Amino acid sequence: MAGRFEGLSDSEWQMFADLFPTPKIRKRGMPPIPFRKILNKLLYILITGCRWCDVPIGE
Repeated sequence: MAGRFEGLSDSEWQMFADLFPTPKIRKRGMPPIPFRKILNKLLYILITGCRWCDVPIGE
């Protein structure tokens, strides 16, 4: 059964923030994506059971 997920709160993110490296500043190319957004997308897929191609864009 699929659940509902709206993203990590600030206190929940603080538990995971130490596990990810600090993003490096790039001079060229695309800017780095914040790890919090990546983790939110992965948790969204695991909790709701949707396919990767069905993840909402723009969050």
